Amino acid sequence: MEQIGQLDDLYKLGMVSPQEAAWTPGKVFAHDERGAVPHLCIAAGDEQVQLIETLLENMPEPFWLLYVLVVGRGEGQPGRYQASEPLTREQLKLFLKRFRNFLEHDGRHN
Repeated sequence: MEQIGQLDDLYKLGMVSPQEAAWTPGKVFAHDERGAVPHLCIAAGDEQVQLIETLLENMPEPFWLLYVLVVGRGEGQPGRYQASEPLTREQLKLFLKRFRNFLEHDGRHN
């Protein structure tokens, strides 16, 4: 009987081959000096929500939340969704906790 591999290697309809494994950008950052306000552009390989929570500790309130859907589901269209009012640090942490799995594992957004 053929062994099918570790249980961790299984996914919906088979086994993950090296070509199908999840791609991550690694942990990289760059300073973006375009415009009047400098920005820090960050790509986190994993645990993106933890990184955001760490950054929140050093940023002043209030926070605006913007969700950018790049690839719509099915016939859905890409879109931008913004909170109707600014959030406190605790409100934003609750949002991140509630949607952590979605934010870290769904590749249709930025």
